[in-house]
This record gives sequence, structure tokens and C-alpha cells, in this order.
Amino acid sequence: MRIILLYIFVASCFFLSAHDKAPELPRFAFRGNIAIPNSVSSSKFRHSFSGITAVDASLTIRLFDKFYTGVGVSHVYFKNQDYFRNALGINRQLSTSFQTFGGYIKLGRDHFVTDRVFLTTAVNCGYALGKYQGVFYQADSLVGKYPTQFTNVYIEPVLGIMFLVEDNFGFGLQVSYNYNFEVFDSNYPNFEYRGFQKTEIKPSYKNLPNKWGIGTLNIGVGFYYGIKRN
Repeated sequence: MRIILLYIFVASCFFLSAHDKAPELPRFAFRGNIAIPNSVSSSKFRHSFSGITAVDASLTIRLFDKFYTGVGVSHVYFKNQDYFRNALGINRQLSTSFQTFGGYIKLGRDHFVTDRVFLTTAVNCGYALGKYQGVFYQADSLVGKYPTQFTNVYIEPVLGIMFLVEDNFGFGLQVSYNYNFEVFDSNYPNFEYRGFQKTEIKPSYKNLPNKWGIGTLNIGVGFYYGIKRN
């Protein structure tokens, strides 16, 4: 359903005409987004972690014809699924998290539809560090057998609609698809521990599809702040 809604939103943008007397935004601007990440690629990752927050911020510079570029940072936070939480018993709950810390280069374009509303489309290309924390090991000999972090590149198309409340400040809805080319390995957070199979986690967990990288659909609130010259 989320994918269908995204397609409808993107398609509708092609039918919006440009505003004849669009205002000129400041050359430099801060842009950001706070969203909830939803896993939509690897089925195994989707059955392992739930998205909590996805935050990013960037500094951009306008180039020409409403095109802009810039640099930014991002952070995405996940927690293990509920059925893993009590897998160790009442007195010992599992609390494993997965986080990514990234930096990216942004290229995008603003498109005014009225003098107070503009669409922004962009692509973020970056490099991220992924970390698993709170990993449970049933024996000390397993500590260090598998890595608990990795680095990889990612790409993130972005689409947003912004409403200006001041000449240089606005907020609105933003949707993005973050695709990390790292394929999820359930051994890293040690989710292949056989003791978990005694809970609601079915033995078929090991056979869940896992051919794609870690991809998330992020839906949230974006903001824009243009830096005015004195």
C-alpha cells in the first residue's frame, strides 16, 4: 500500500504546472527531514527489525534554473522485532538495535506550483556506517565470530512538497526511498541463534527471501530554511 501511495504521489506531480511568477529562493539553504523508516526490500530484514526514526540534514547551494546541490548527514535507527524481545525468557529480554550513520552528496531541483508552495525532488548519494548494538551471544566463543558493523554506499531518491510560511522558511511532507547496497546478514545480530526458534519465530525464518540490499521507504516531515543576505 505504501508503494502504491508513493507512485500516485509521484505521478500526480507531473500534472502540476509551473508557477509563472515563482519567487527566487535564497542561494544557500538548510534542508532536513524527520521520518519513520519502513523496510520494503529484504523480507528477512523486515522480519528482524522495526524502523523507529530516520533523520537527515543538509546544506545546499542553488546552481541555476532552480537546480541545487549540497552535502548532508543522516541517521537511521531500528529496533529488533517484538517476537525477538522475549526470546530469552521473562528475566532476560533481548534489545538489539541497528543504526546507520551516513554522509551524502545531494542534487535536486525546486519547482514552484504557487508563490507559496513548491515541490522539491532530489537524489542523495552517500556512504554509511551500519552498526548492530546489544547483540546477544549464548557463548563467549561466539563473540567476534561475525562482524557487528559494515560500511557501504547508498542511494536515496527524495520527493517533497513544501509550504512557505515566510519568504525563506517552510515545511511539508517528504517521502524518500533509501537503498543501501549491503545485503542483510542475520548472523551479524546473531538472529540465527537456535534458542529463538522456541518462541513465535518460525523455523522458516532462515528461508525468508533476502536477495536485495537494505531498503527503506521513509515518510515524514521536511523543512526548508533559506539563508538570507543582510
